[in-house]
Amino acid sequence: MNTSTPPPSGREILEQLMLKIRDSRAVHFARTNQTLLLALTCMVVVAILSIVALPGAPPTVAEPGTSFPTTPTSEDYLADATTAPAATSTAGTTVALAPTTTPTDALIGPDPGRSTAIPTQELPNSVYPPPGDDPSGVGEVPPTEFPFPFPEQIDPNQPLPTFPAFPDPPPSNTGQTGRVTAVPENNNQTEPTQPTGGYPPPGNNQDQPTAFPEPTLDPGGGRATDVPESTNPTIEPPGGIEPTLDIPIPTLDIPIPTLDLSTPVPTIPPTPAADTISGDVRWTAAQSPVLLRRDTIVAAGSRLTIDPGVEVKLGSDVSLVVDGTLLANGSAANPVRWRKADDTNWRSIVVNAGGRATLSGVDVRGGGAGGVLIAALGGNTVIEDSVFEQNRGQILGSGGSLDIQRSSIAGIAPIVANVPGGGKLRLIGNSINNTSSDGATGVAISAAATDVTIDIQKNLFRGTSGTNVRAQFEDALSANFQCNTFSSGAVGLSIKSRNPTLDGSRIVISNNSFLNHKTYGLAADIGLDARNNWWGHPSGPYHPQQNGSGTGDAVGINLPFIPWLQSRPACTP
Repeated sequence: MNTSTPPPSGREILEQLMLKIRDSRAVHFARTNQTLLLALTCMVVVAILSIVALPGAPPTVAEPGTSFPTTPTSEDYLADATTAPAATSTAGTTVALAPTTTPTDALIGPDPGRSTAIPTQELPNSVYPPPGDDPSGVGEVPPTEFPFPFPEQIDPNQPLPTFPAFPDPPPSNTGQTGRVTAVPENNNQTEPTQPTGGYPPPGNNQDQPTAFPEPTLDPGGGRATDVPESTNPTIEPPGGIEPTLDIPIPTLDIPIPTLDLSTPVPTIPPTPAADTISGDVRWTAAQSPVLLRRDTIVAAGSRLTIDPGVEVKLGSDVSLVVDGTLLANGSAANPVRWRKADDTNWRSIVVNAGGRATLSGVDVRGGGAGGVLIAALGGNTVIEDSVFEQNRGQILGSGGSLDIQRSSIAGIAPIVANVPGGGKLRLIGNSINNTSSDGATGVAISAAATDVTIDIQKNLFRGTSGTNVRAQFEDALSANFQCNTFSSGAVGLSIKSRNPTLDGSRIVISNNSFLNHKTYGLAADIGLDARNNWWGHPSGPYHPQQNGSGTGDAVGINLPFIPWLQSRPACTP
């Protein structure tokens, strides 16, 4: 008896084959990803149709001098969009019309504040929608059908159907100028995405493709069990090559302002680098020399007395500031000497408002590092029987009273005096030599009030250039210029005013000697009395109309000068 199993029938073979096909990985994948496969199939069909339709557009041959401007976008909801110019074609060149390109910085939508870039169109006549639009415009989606028949539909006399191959993934757009989604400028705006089932949009939120898991065997029957469905279906690319998306993302180079939120640390002002003299202090010859290495202040209400023969040495750029009283009591035989302590000049003796200084019998040298040697800024400053030589600064009177008598002063523009209301300037019996060679004025005086006292007598003013004495008066005041010698330079005495009608009757100019000046011995732009002066020659001053034969210094116009002195006055130095 033959107990062998009869061969299976053709129907049983087909049923087993279909069961294996249905349980295979490919069939399972097709079941679980029907929507995705459908969308990919639609994309491939549309792309093929677009490519097939492309050759239908004949190329356009440009006529000579013909240019193809880009057609502007016609949508009325576009804001601030500009049209990029198209290239100009030359004769005989075949040019295919390029699609309109809209700048990526154009705004789209009813809200002008949005900055979503308008996607460009790759091919002319293409119906494929740009990313983010509804793909329903392609046509109605056909009903889902399984791509092969079930067992009851199989005809034994027909060959078995073949399983369709998976479509290749879309090619990378590296190096192409197509749909490149611009990075939105507004961080609160998201990129447009396609409906579920389409190709995932470019970005960093994609799940990396993973290998499809192997089916497991059922311990009871030995049959492979279905792989549980995954909530995130993945595609295993053919050949094990992972698709790459090399999409250039434009960068925005926007400078970010920095805010300095640090709390400033309050700074404590440094302790003044100065010594203070308080009370009644005397520097004697036994203490000489007295060295001042930093600024020294005679405090208000205090007094500093310097005895004859004392030498005061001051360091580089050091000043003695007088807010109280300074008495330097030297003599011609035994002066109080002011000297520099090293090779660098010291600065100044400063008399502030409320201070008083008497420099009698002093010999001052090596000072004036800041351009000012004596600064009489207020109070009273008296200089008597003193010598000022080899300094780099001038004597400045700017406030209070300045009284200089019987002293020898040499330097560049040695005296500048601005006499305030109620102030006084006295220059009596001095020898003042302006060593400047660039035309600077030796003594410059200014006053703008009527209650000032200006007394200039018995002085010898000399210079090699410029003016010996220049006075600027802005109001009718009393001024006395007598018994002075103005020698050499361009002009001896010049009286100026911004008011040409100023009354100069209270300005006395007499018994002076004007000698060896290149331009004028006396000049003025206000009315003055210039009579009874010596002009350097008995023939009198030169005046082209009134005294053309005069060989003395010239006299300014509109100044009465007759009579003049026939000899030098005895009172002049």
